[in-house]
Order: sequence, then C-alpha cells, then structure tokens
Amino acid sequence: MQITKFVVSGDGRATSLRVLMTIAGLLLLGSGLTHVSQPYLFLYSVASYQILPLQVVGFMVLLPYAQVIVGFNLLIDWGARKSMWIASGLFSAFAAAQLIAIVRNQQISCGCFGFSESSLGVASLFWPVLGLSACAMGIWLLRRPTVSHQ
Repeated sequence: MQITKFVVSGDGRATSLRVLMTIAGLLLLGSGLTHVSQPYLFLYSVASYQILPLQVVGFMVLLPYAQVIVGFNLLIDWGARKSMWIASGLFSAFAAAQLIAIVRNQQISCGCFGFSESSLGVASLFWPVLGLSACAMGIWLLRRPTVSHQ
C-alpha cells in the first residue's frame, strides 16, 4: 500500500508515515551498505556475538543485501506494509542480539554501521530501538482506516 492513499485524508498521517519510513529506511540502508562494502568485517562482527553457530554465520553475508533492499523499498514507498513488517523483524533481531551480548557482559563492537571501537551498551541499543519504534508506529498508521474528506 502506498502512502499516497493517506494524502486524501488530510489528517497528517501521510507526512508522519513518510517520516517514519524514511527513518527506518535510512537506518537499514546506511547499515546495509556499510556491511555490503565490508563483508568480512560484518561476518567477524556477527561471529563475535557468539549467538549463531559458525556454520550459520557464513549465510549471514546475505543479510546486508536484505537490509539494502528493505531500506530502499521504504524510501521509495514500495510495499510499505510488508517492508515495515520485515524491517521491524530485522530491528527486533538486532536489538535482541545486542541485549543477549550485553547480558553476557561481552565487550564487543556493536557492528551496527561497520566495525568500530565502541562497545555494546545503552547507546548502541538506540539505533535498533529507534528503527523498531519507527516501524511500530508506521505499522499502526498503516492499519488505521482512512476517512476521505471529498
């Protein structure tokens, strides 16, 4: 569903939805493009979380491409509802992985936007929580019926 259907309602939902989709899209696109350009560092980062078996970590090289596709879809408003749901799943997985590593007291880089020296913590959780919040609000806006003022 394209957000243009909300423009007729005149209640500001189209603008709100566009902002939320842009936030989620830019986060996924920025992170995904960084990881696509640094696949070995990305795989090292995934392996350092010690959540997935090493046999599965190799397949994670495909994840940044999914991030780029979903992020781009959100930015161009193509398949908004499905893209928001997929993005919310991605952000949930990223937040869950970070929480697991924080509870385990692992001193590793979050790897959110490439390899960095910053450790996991409340600050690194900001990005997946921001993306998940944007998606949740966007999904809520997409579920509300529109009332036309024609």
